[in-house]
Amino acid sequence: MVMAAALALAVGAVVAWPAASPEPAPEPAAPLIRRLLRPYGQDLLVRADPLTLRRVSRPLGVPRDAFGHAFSPDGAMLALGSSHGPAVSLTDLRLWRPLGSVELRGRGAARPLAWPESSGLIVALSLPFPRQAIAVVDPTTGRTLVRRSWRGEGIAEAAGAFGVVTLVSPPRRIAPARLVHVDPAGALRSVPLSRIRAGYARPQRRTGVPRSQVPGLAVDPARRRAYVLAVRAPLVAEVGLASGQVAYHRLRGRAPGDRLAAAVAAKGGRFEAAHRVARWLGDGLIAISGDDRSARPGRRTRVAPFGVRLIDTTRWTTSLLDARPTSIALAGNRVLATGRRGVDWDHQGKRDAGLQVFRQRRLYVRFPGEDVSVYGVHGRRAYVWVRRTRALHTLDVGSGRSLYVRRTPPRRLPSLLVPEGPDAG
Repeated sequence: MVMAAALALAVGAVVAWPAASPEPAPEPAAPLIRRLLRPYGQDLLVRADPLTLRRVSRPLGVPRDAFGHAFSPDGAMLALGSSHGPAVSLTDLRLWRPLGSVELRGRGAARPLAWPESSGLIVALSLPFPRQAIAVVDPTTGRTLVRRSWRGEGIAEAAGAFGVVTLVSPPRRIAPARLVHVDPAGALRSVPLSRIRAGYARPQRRTGVPRSQVPGLAVDPARRRAYVLAVRAPLVAEVGLASGQVAYHRLRGRAPGDRLAAAVAAKGGRFEAAHRVARWLGDGLIAISGDDRSARPGRRTRVAPFGVRLIDTTRWTTSLLDARPTSIALAGNRVLATGRRGVDWDHQGKRDAGLQVFRQRRLYVRFPGEDVSVYGVHGRRAYVWVRRTRALHTLDVGSGRSLYVRRTPPRRLPSLLVPEGPDAG
């Protein structure tokens, strides 16, 4: 039995499991698209089998410098950005053919952010630092409908039917942030957040570690409200996107990060860099994770997990779900949490977070103690790679069962055009 299982893992096999629990997410409108990276010439786009990730279509060539993507609301079209010029290429996913490209004014890169149903395609444009710009483009005519720009460094972003929300810090320093909202029609609103500090600063000579504070950002798309979660204090800024009004809320319960900061200070270190990532779960709930990095002279940088925590915006309370994760992804209403201890590529895991799946509590754990990465989420399936075994699992998120397993070396890991994963647009 053990030998048969090992053989199945080596060649890739469909694994039979009992029926899954109810789906955590509906099937997406768009097919699963995989980008095949090549060392020369064009990269390729293919439709992929959601179970095995094998290609099920003829390849379409795309520029090697393509980055960022957005799907049309009905999932019938794909927009790909360009890192070498202000152009967006369009692909008809139903007829599986290229539709040409939309050329935008300027010299910098173009990155599709969102494709709201009520408007055109929203594209981020690179301008000379520290300026940023967003354009709303009619994908049928190629005409730029609206173009907006502002000064500052974008450090967190959320996009959807509400448009694009960007958390902006002053350039090259940590200071009070502001929230920039561009709605689907292209109207821009900038909201100062006097009590939320954010940004990147030069490293101190003593440690050499770049200093940064990146708060978490989540958006409730139904109520059109943005939430910015401070790094250094149990504080949340709630911003009405329609009105621009700001309310600050002090969190009750276990204060995020307080015990961790005290432990580092007691050992003679200090946090140089803190990063948070947040996801809106619905029902008034926000999940947040991240890490804090500290250093002492002559010592290796210490990475401390922030854990995964749940914030209830109806009562303004916070609770710790698990202390080990440093990263989260969303699969419908479920949170996929992962995390690793240490910084070396070849470390053997054993103390890492594995894959933990939460709703309002932990639902299950897969690969306990292992260093794992989520390489994409598509509907009810997540693509999870275990570093020690070099195995890529297609997981049913509802049940946690591996539906398909295949050995995959790091250089062959998939580049999937999905909302959650390393290559998310």
